[in-house]
Amino acid sequence: LSNVLRSFPVDILHGGMEEGGYVEVRPKGVNKGVFAMKLIRSFDKVSSGKVDFALVLGDDHCDEPMLSVMRQIGRRVQENRSPELPTTMTLVDVSGCDAHVSPSLDVFTCTVGKKPSAAANYLQDVSE
Repeated sequence: LSNVLRSFPVDILHGGMEEGGYVEVRPKGVNKGVFAMKLIRSFDKVSSGKVDFALVLGDDHCDEPMLSVMRQIGRRVQENRSPELPTTMTLVDVSGCDAHVSPSLDVFTCTVGKKPSAAANYLQDVSE
């Protein structure tokens, strides 16, 4: 697959090995974090209010950009009320979402399985 798509501007990711595995092909530079920011900036097209709650769950490395972006957005709103962000987290400019989130925004990030993650919380497995 990599050989066939070599000349195209795409990223090829592999994951989910515990469930038999998968291959994800997406446009270069697009990930779940980019999509989360676009979704927040588009929220006013489907609602008269602003985003005031986000439950963000992930279970593999492809979810990390989304967990990171959402945690950063929550941190901007809460300023000093939330714990410091991990130094391992890649920071991105999420200021474009400021006008679309409520000052009372609550963001809950969680990853399934204890591992290094941008999420603030974790569950051992999906049954939890």
